[in-house]
Amino acid sequence: MQIRRPLQCAPLLTAVVLAACSTDPSGSGSQCVVTAVTVTGAPATLQEGATAQLAATLTSQDCATAPSVSWSSNPSANASVSASGLVTGLSAGGVTVTATAGGISGSANIQITPAPVAVVAITPDSLVLGVGTGPRATAEARDAGDNVLSGRTVTWTSLDPAIATVAQTGVVTGVSVGDSARIVATVETVADTMYVHVIEPRLAFAWNNNQATAGTSTPSGSYAYNSAAGTLEFNRSGTGTYSFVYGGLNSDPGWWTETVFT
Repeated sequence: MQIRRPLQCAPLLTAVVLAACSTDPSGSGSQCVVTAVTVTGAPATLQEGATAQLAATLTSQDCATAPSVSWSSNPSANASVSASGLVTGLSAGGVTVTATAGGISGSANIQITPAPVAVVAITPDSLVLGVGTGPRATAEARDAGDNVLSGRTVTWTSLDPAIATVAQTGVVTGVSVGDSARIVATVETVADTMYVHVIEPRLAFAWNNNQATAGTSTPSGSYAYNSAAGTLEFNRSGTGTYSFVYGGLNSDPGWWTETVFT
C-alpha cells in the first residue's frame, strides 16, 4: 500500500515563494539595479546668494519604482544643496554637487561667483576735525538684496588732499583749514563720498565768578584741546561755575558748543 504525505510539501512550497520574493523587488524576476546617475540643470556659474534647481536622471534595470536620491556638495562652505537638489551659492569658489542612488553617483561642477556690489556706505558721512590725525572712517558694501558683502577690498581716496588726506585704513588727517574735502571709498566699481571740514580750533575759556558760593575761593584751572580725540581736557582748582566755548559764536563754519560745569 502507498501512503501519501501531502502536508510535508507545504513548508517546501513556502520557502520557494519567499526566496523568489527576496530577489524580485520589482516582481519581474530580476533585482533592481542602478547603472548610471546623471546630474542635469547645473549652471556653469552661480552667484553668491542665488539658487539653481538640479535634477538627477537615473539609468536602471528592473526597477518598478524610482530609487531614492541623496544629494551632497563639496566643499559645503561654497554651496549648499537640499534634499530636492536645490543648490544655493554661499561663498566664491568651485563646488562639486553629487547625486547618489543605489550606490551609484553622478556629479556636476559649479563655480560660485561673488555677488556684485550694489551700494557702498561710509560711516560717518561727514566729519569736522582740526589739523592733525583724526578718526577712522569705515565703509560697508552691500548687494542688491541689502546683504553685507564681507571681505571686499575698499580703496580710499582724497579728492582734496590739500585739505584732508585718508590712509587705506580709513584714518582721516586734517592738512589745512578748509571746507568739504571729499573722501571717497570705492569697492569694485561702486563708491560713496564723505565730506570733511577742517577747522582751526578757537577756544574761549572763562570763569564765571558771579556764580561762586560766598566764602569760597575763586575758581581757577587750565585746559588743553586734543585735536585727535576732539575733546577739551582741563584741570580745576577751587569751587564755582565756569564755562567754555569751542569754535566761538562767530567762527567759521560756525560750529560751536557751550557747556557749563558747576
